[in-house]
Amino acid sequence: MKKVTFVCDGCGAEHEDPPISLWMNRADAVLKIKVNGALAITAIKEDGLLNFCNTGCLQAYFSKLVEEE
Repeated sequence: MKKVTFVCDGCGAEHEDPPISLWMNRADAVLKIKVNGALAITAIKEDGLLNFCNTGCLQAYFSKLVEEE
């Protein structure tokens, strides 16, 4: 059987079973964030899945998106 590895979207660490996962119900759905009237940022793309090691990595991922705008 082939082993599946998940990569943390915050820090890039690999896990067999990620501690935190966020996903969209529909494969074609996206999650966008709009900050202070700027253009919307795509946080979760059409593949609909994000994986994180811990809450710090989750926070870092979304903080980086917001800070870049």
